[in-house]
Amino acid sequence: METTTKFLEKRNETHDSISFIFAKPAGFDYIAGQYAFFTVDHESPDARGNRRHFTLSSSPTETHLMITTKFSNPCSSYKQALRNLSPDTEVPIRGPEGDFTLPEDSAQPLVFLGGGIGITPFRSMIKFATDTHLPTPITLIYANKTPADIVYRTEFDQWAETNPNFQVHYTVDTPDESWTGDIGHLTSDMIKKYVPDLSKPLFYICGPLGMLTAYEKILEEMEIDEDQIRTESFSGYS
Repeated sequence: METTTKFLEKRNETHDSISFIFAKPAGFDYIAGQYAFFTVDHESPDARGNRRHFTLSSSPTETHLMITTKFSNPCSSYKQALRNLSPDTEVPIRGPEGDFTLPEDSAQPLVFLGGGIGITPFRSMIKFATDTHLPTPITLIYANKTPADIVYRTEFDQWAETNPNFQVHYTVDTPDESWTGDIGHLTSDMIKKYVPDLSKPLFYICGPLGMLTAYEKILEEMEIDEDQIRTESFSGYS
């Protein structure tokens, strides 16, 4: 589907991650975890042009569309234009696309392994499961450099309180004085601590290619069957 949407507002998620909220076009139906292409016109675009694809971090249960992205310094000309969008700006959108989505069997246990901004499809799926009261058991293990880098932390903590089928665990490389969660990169021992029966869940991995490859290797060494693993790679991030 090709249509236009209207930019509404942005909100800071962390010191370098921003969510952009758009109106949901009539008839734009998507599945939690899918992505869409957004065209932001601006002068002097780089080699990739004026269009990028982003996971819809919003849930289909929400009345708006949302994308969330990380900003490096310097950032691309596209992201500069995205960050400078004015409210009510019309933005062409194409989609939705992608099959990194929840399984049809709502009783299937799921383990989400996320890192950094690769958390966006998980936000969509967890919000959807919570809003629709799915019986799906979901365990999220989310790795970041520091506590300040954890995107959607307040929402995840709230949903873990209201959704009895959802639990979240954080790990960071560099904790602060108040940190009480796990420390260090994701490990097989960390997964085993929170997932006692490894034979039942589907494991979803999303993030930059290097992280995705590392997590796949961990699951391979744990002898997790390939049929239990779903992956989504985020390009453009190291």
